[in-house]
Amino acid sequence: MGIRAKLTVLAAVLVLAPALAGCLAVAIGGAAVGTIAYVNGALVETVDATPEKVVAATEKAFASLKLTLISKNSSGLEGKVVGRTSNDKSVKVSVKATGTKTSEVTIRIDIFGDEAQSRILLETIEKNL
Repeated sequence: MGIRAKLTVLAAVLVLAPALAGCLAVAIGGAAVGTIAYVNGALVETVDATPEKVVAATEKAFASLKLTLISKNSSGLEGKVVGRTSNDKSVKVSVKATGTKTSEVTIRIDIFGDEAQSRILLETIEKNL
C-alpha cells in the first residue's frame, strides 16, 4: 500500500471516528427511559414500569379509548395486549422487561402502522401508569 493510500485511509478513520464513537455509546448504554422511536410502523418507548403494570395500564387505555379488547397476558418478563379499533384495525401492544422496573413498549396499529394513533394510545397508557 502506497503512502497516498495510507493517508486516505487515515483521513477516513479520523473523519468517521467521532461518529462511530457516538454509535458505540448508544449501543453500550441502550435507550434511555422516555426515548420514543417510530420504526417500521411501530412506536417503541422504554417506560418506568414492569410488564404487568404496563399491561394493566394498557387495558385501562383500551377502555378509555373505546378499543375492543381481544386478549391480554402478562408476566414479570413480558406481556401483550391485542385489540381492534372501531374501523376494525388491529392494535397490538407488546411489552418486554428491560430491567427490574423498566419495560420496552411496542405499539403497532394495523399492518403498516399508524403513528398518530399509536402516540395517542401511548400517551393514554402513560397516564394510567
